[in-house]
Amino acid sequence: MDSKILVLSKYRMEKANDDLATSEIMFKNNKYSQSINRSYYAMFHSVRSLLAFSKFDSQKHSGIISYLKVPSK
Repeated sequence: MDSKILVLSKYRMEKANDDLATSEIMFKNNKYSQSINRSYYAMFHSVRSLLAFSKFDSQKHSGIISYLKVPSK
């Protein structure tokens, strides 16, 4: 396994964990909209972390959604 990919994936997962921690703080302080936003970004960075192993990346949310979209029959 390429060590650069592993480092990149770990970095992105750390960003996801930071966003999730922020989301929890916001939620506990009744800042629900901000909590949802940080939760979304936690998921976004988690997916980017996993996609590093397939050597795909997009900084745009739409690019990742398109990549993961299952073709309709």
